[in-house]
Amino acid sequence: MALAVPKSTRSVFRTLIGLRGLVAVAGVALVVVVVVQASTPTIAVTNEISNAAAMQSLNCLLADAGTSPRCNFPSSAAQSWFAPPRNLHPSIRHDVPIPTNRWWGNLISSPREDTVPEKRVWTNPYAVVLLPQGVIVSFPYGTRYFDGASGNVGGAKSYSHAYSKDVTIGAITSSSQSFQVTSWDDLGVTVRQERAADQWLETSLVSGMAYVTAFYSKLSPRVSTEHAIVSINEAGLVKRSTVTSTKFVLRLSNGQQWAVYTSSPLTLSVVTDHMLQQTDLFTGTIRVALVRTPQDIAAHDKYNGCIVTGGNLTLNRFDYGFQWATTGSCDTGLLHFALAHHAAILTPDTAAPVETMSRLESATRGAMTPLATIANQPPQWILAESLVPVELYPRQRPSRERIQQTRLLAHLKADIDAPWAMSVDGSYYFNGKLAQKYASLCLMASDRAVVGADDSLLRRCQTKLTDVLKLFTSNAFTHRLVYDTVYKGIVTTQGFDEANTYADFGNTIYNDHHYHFGYWVAAAAIANVVHPTMPGLAALNQRVSFLIRDVANADAADADFPMFRM
Repeated sequence: MALAVPKSTRSVFRTLIGLRGLVAVAGVALVVVVVVQASTPTIAVTNEISNAAAMQSLNCLLADAGTSPRCNFPSSAAQSWFAPPRNLHPSIRHDVPIPTNRWWGNLISSPREDTVPEKRVWTNPYAVVLLPQGVIVSFPYGTRYFDGASGNVGGAKSYSHAYSKDVTIGAITSSSQSFQVTSWDDLGVTVRQERAADQWLETSLVSGMAYVTAFYSKLSPRVSTEHAIVSINEAGLVKRSTVTSTKFVLRLSNGQQWAVYTSSPLTLSVVTDHMLQQTDLFTGTIRVALVRTPQDIAAHDKYNGCIVTGGNLTLNRFDYGFQWATTGSCDTGLLHFALAHHAAILTPDTAAPVETMSRLESATRGAMTPLATIANQPPQWILAESLVPVELYPRQRPSRERIQQTRLLAHLKADIDAPWAMSVDGSYYFNGKLAQKYASLCLMASDRAVVGADDSLLRRCQTKLTDVLKLFTSNAFTHRLVYDTVYKGIVTTQGFDEANTYADFGNTIYNDHHYHFGYWVAAAAIANVVHPTMPGLAALNQRVSFLIRDVANADAADADFPMFRM
């Protein structure tokens, strides 16, 4: 009996080469057929097969096996010892997909041998470190230093940013508890340090946030700095004095100015020239922002009531949007920093630059522009792109003269007739490069501008491409692809097999998946165009569809993969 799985995988075969924006379309509908010998499907369970494995086998027979990674790849929980997620709050279910390579990933993942406690999260323009004493905030651009010469005139080999504690938002009572991740979304992450059932310190980290905000529940607040505090609200510092306000502008000995905003009045005692604190318990928010001019302070005064906690991405054909999640009073708009490419394509009916404010430099991506969303509207940015049609063939075909001058056809024949091979022990990076190279040769051989009407070269190429992709389609490399049940994704076993986090350039710990898997996605897309009747094409497409979901999943309801792996 043939039991047809009720759903097909995507009928429109979308391919993304890395995250570099190349999209090719090759439509192939896939239907998985399971052949069962008896009239009723049965599964023989031996002593070596766990109940969970038996249940999974049954699910793969009766459910949509074509879209389940567990039905198409061996499952592995090896990440639980190899590179387990850390600092996850107990409230997070163990079966949810865990993001990898997010800009805040230092909070939850690191190689086993990495014991550095000061994991910086680069929110830009700030950097944040979460330690038991509180939320440590710095402006990294101010501590940038260069290392060595690159060999180019005036060029540096590298640059780094020193770790500094410009402002720390914490509490008087010490805590041995670490911050734990309680939730995340497309644009941010929330962490909490619990000290008692009703006492905690929480912060939401969002890329581009204009303020760093700490939410307090029944704690005695402390604001400190590794620099000396020169003045508070333009008044010279007087030790053992107190200042009561909801706004404290701190001028520091390193030349920086930080505006500190509180949701209700605090009476801060000057303990030392490095530390301010209140002994009374406080429930509310403390926000800090770097300010350079009186105009910066005025802008932060205007927008400090609107607190960003995260947000979600919206996608359309010619634009994408950031729907900001906020709390507090946002009637005047949300103040947030944008990178240059955001500001360049921003639609003015959603947000606009705050022209009076200073731009702040990011750690690696240039100066950032302060934007304010439109007042009395849900805070959002809509970013419009001018797209051009993308095909696998170049938009400008080579001329006959160019082909003759470069002896392109002769070189193409030599490359196609040369031995093709992939190392069975090789990496998915290097073998993937070969797969795209071989497929690209077939693409050139299918171009009449190159070969004319003769299709014999294409036929030879089709045969060789079919053979060379079999190892991948059948998952027969020494280091197989497996479905990681810890983070939820497709990884090579090479890191597990060798106990080496850097194996295959870190594929096992999700480094550069969009880049490495992009070669295989591109090869499959080309195969659909140049050899639509290729034996095993449906199996190739099905396998590649999981790589696409691994790196570019846009479905928030997908329980098998996180969204938009970076």
